[in-house]
Amino acid sequence: MVQTSTSVLMAIAVIVSFLILLIPFLLFKKDRSLLFKTVTAGAMVFIFADLFVRGTIVSLILGSPDNAVEMMKNQPIVYALIVSLTTAIVHLLARLLIASGIVKNELAKDPRKSAISMGFGQAGLESIYTIGIVYIQHLMLIGKINDGSIYQMVSATITKDQIDFYITMIQNYQVMPLVLIILKIVMTTLMMIALTLMTVNAIKQKDKKSYLMIVLVNMSVMFILLYIELLNVHPLIILAIIIATIVLFGRYSLQHIQGARLNDERI
Repeated sequence: MVQTSTSVLMAIAVIVSFLILLIPFLLFKKDRSLLFKTVTAGAMVFIFADLFVRGTIVSLILGSPDNAVEMMKNQPIVYALIVSLTTAIVHLLARLLIASGIVKNELAKDPRKSAISMGFGQAGLESIYTIGIVYIQHLMLIGKINDGSIYQMVSATITKDQIDFYITMIQNYQVMPLVLIILKIVMTTLMMIALTLMTVNAIKQKDKKSYLMIVLVNMSVMFILLYIELLNVHPLIILAIIIATIVLFGRYSLQHIQGARLNDERI
């Protein structure tokens, strides 16, 4: 049997993941075409930066999967530094590329609302791809695990040992890690909004020095979280860091969201 708390928390994570893409349309009532285009542009940042470029670069640097696993175990600082720095640089370049092309007119028309929507788009697609879809698959099979019908899936391609391994994996899910995942979705969303706002502001001000600050901020947060996860520190320490990050980026992001909403209502 899989605990009810596991199913409930997974369902919450799925709902939150998909809700992120809808939030801009709930926050802002006007110019839906701008919202749709900028949310899509934010999603494209994730597709371009994470699914294509970042993974390829990291694979080239780390080499084979075995080398990556060995580095994670023996050189966690180096591994976390490579992944976090590469991610921060690629994300910035993807935002700059898309901001100067696909949504150039939208950013000129309403830079703050456009940047906020892009942040939601990037974080939303990332959470759906990495968490939402995976947990939907888990939830579909949890019912089969609980009523025992999952063993009917045994076939030429799926062995009983594979099903036993999957059942054990699902049953080993704990409440705290699932809560951390939900909070990380919120944290990532607020961080993507803040970093996109900072990037758009740097473009407007033609302040290339700010690009370095954006990379350092993104890299620092990713490095700390990845490194402590590799060290298997106590979940409460991870929780404290996630909450601190939510507060840090939340204050900045929510301030701009409130300002963008007020501006939206005046128009």
